[in-house]
Amino acid sequence: MKLWNRDGTERATLKGHQGSVRSVNFSPDGQTIVSGGNDGTVKLAAWGLEPLLKLSCDWARDYLRTSPDVSDEDRAICGIKKSS
Repeated sequence: MKLWNRDGTERATLKGHQGSVRSVNFSPDGQTIVSGGNDGTVKLAAWGLEPLLKLSCDWARDYLRTSPDVSDEDRAICGIKKSS
C-alpha cells in the first residue's frame, strides 16, 4: 500500500497484504491506518510521530545541515550536526 502527498510524490510504502488493498482509513487521532485487502485480512499500521519526523528530516536534511538560520537545537531533532 502506498501513501502519496497531495503533490503526487510518494510518502511511504506499507507492506503486509497479499494482493490488492480494498479499503483504507485513518483512526480519528491520525495515529493508525487500518486497511482491508482482497486476501481477506485487515492490517493495522502505526502512523505516529516517528514516521512523520523521519519523512520531514529526510526532506529537509540539506537545509538543516547548511543553513546559518537553523539552530543547533533544531538540527539535533533530526540528528544533524552543522557542516563546516
